Amino acid sequence: MEINQDIVRQLLAYHRGELDEETRSELKGRIETDHELAQLLAVVVELTAATRTSDDSLSQSARSLSALIIRDYLRKKASPGSIQGVVVFDSSVVPLPDGVRPAAVDTRQLRFKLDVGDLSLALYPLTMNSFEMVGQLAGQPAGDRLTIVLRQGRKLQSVDADEHHLFRFARVAGGDSRLAVVRSGEEIAFIQIDI
Repeated sequence: MEINQDIVRQLLAYHRGELDEETRSELKGRIETDHELAQLLAVVVELTAATRTSDDSLSQSARSLSALIIRDYLRKKASPGSIQGVVVFDSSVVPLPDGVRPAAVDTRQLRFKLDVGDLSLALYPLTMNSFEMVGQLAGQPAGDRLTIVLRQGRKLQSVDADEHHLFRFARVAGGDSRLAVVRSGEEIAFIQIDI
């Protein structure tokens, strides 16, 4: 199944009951025979339900996070066999719950789902446009030697993860970045991130 924005819009219209009978019947048949399409419909239904709330800030956050998830999901599906990860959480678009006091330093937390495990990142601001990056990859066998490679434009940095797959970049610039996980010289996963 090729997944693009049109199919997501069509599934949303299907869920809302906005399709004519012929189109609805055809799409229903495809959903019943295509497991990936059925799963995508389930995601659309879940995200739609998550945005129905009286709290406008939460509703906007749910829409923003779901837009990030769908963007990464579509990028991954556009390239069969892609090792690109998908964002599943970004604290820059999700507000703190009531009663939670913010930290002294506004840290950005991110979570990604990779084919090889789960990636957690924390970005600590150092200046207006530079950050300390601390991360951990869960789901890889203990003792696997991993190298994390960060590309920002022409600048390339790399660090070895420790035995618990923790890693740290002392200073990274803000902007579009590509972070790759390398094992034995082979790239096994990557993410695109706007720091």
